[in-house]
Amino acid sequence: MKQFKNVLIIAIIAISNSSYAQTAERKNNISIGGGSEGYKGDLGSVWFKRGEEWYGFAGINYSHYLNKSFDFTTSLTFGDYGHCREADENQYRDDGTEVLNMLGRLTSLVVSVKYKFANGYLLKENARIAPYIYLGAGANNISEHWWKNKTRANTGYFGSFNGGLGAQYNFYKRFNFTYNLGFGYFTSDNVDKRKDGGNDMLMQQSLMLGFNF
Repeated sequence: MKQFKNVLIIAIIAISNSSYAQTAERKNNISIGGGSEGYKGDLGSVWFKRGEEWYGFAGINYSHYLNKSFDFTTSLTFGDYGHCREADENQYRDDGTEVLNMLGRLTSLVVSVKYKFANGYLLKENARIAPYIYLGAGANNISEHWWKNKTRANTGYFGSFNGGLGAQYNFYKRFNFTYNLGFGYFTSDNVDKRKDGGNDMLMQQSLMLGFNF
């Protein structure tokens, strides 16, 4: 038993001291996972609301090493996108318009460039925790769009400008976890079928398991 404990301690120390990241030798990373995505638009906002219904998504992400500071990334996600009026919220706004519920299926393909702080200048390139920011653009499809009366609204394709931040945790050799907080600004104000203000927006929070190769 004592020998087993010693071996376990040595293994933990070895893992904790080994920091492997996506580098010039392993230029590619693929990751899968999921999280939640939130709507913000003319019907209201679900961003950072604990009492809001859960709108989940699954996704896959590919990243290619360009140089110490930049990666090219592309991601594909599919999940729920909607808004649910809170129980204590007024059914009608001051101007008489109704606060509606909606639920859609959102598929998003985003291409972006990621700036890595673990680039040998700010942080070590093989840092265990590697934060980043990114900017890009996306193509989005809204389908199976329901409102509170269960009628199906028109679906459509929408472009978006995307950006966000996150951090990759390199926990063992070529494997890593990534937390990402991303935002999408649609090129249209008609995603929710209402044009009362600025363009509709999207927020995604995700946790991904990745592999460098």
